Amino acid sequence: MTYFFSLVLLIILIMRKCCFNWCVFTHECLQQILMWLLLLWIANSLIYANFTWNELGNIPLLCPPRYDYTTLEIKQACEVRAANLFCQWIFLFIMIFWTVLLREGYISEYLDIGKKLTYYEESYDY
Repeated sequence: MTYFFSLVLLIILIMRKCCFNWCVFTHECLQQILMWLLLLWIANSLIYANFTWNELGNIPLLCPPRYDYTTLEIKQACEVRAANLFCQWIFLFIMIFWTVLLREGYISEYLDIGKKLTYYEESYDY
């Protein structure tokens, strides 16, 4: 669901920029798109956490090994839920950190990661 809304938001922002003859891939435009996607991801994380908080009843979130699970499937579902929530919130914190670095100017708008990754010249002395 989040991917759908993120894609729709991205398409709307790009179309809005294109229709008004603004360049889509400017540094400011990408910052704006990233900020909206960040807000959307925060809202999605809060809604998802709210809906899944008690979906397994009173089983603790971290799925302790000493808990008396009724079946192996319930234990696996608990572990999957915990991993899902953990990854979702870690991604959110990384996205917030990246956005702060981008807004504060620690990440250059002229950074071309692709060129730096593909252009690597070595000299060997044989």
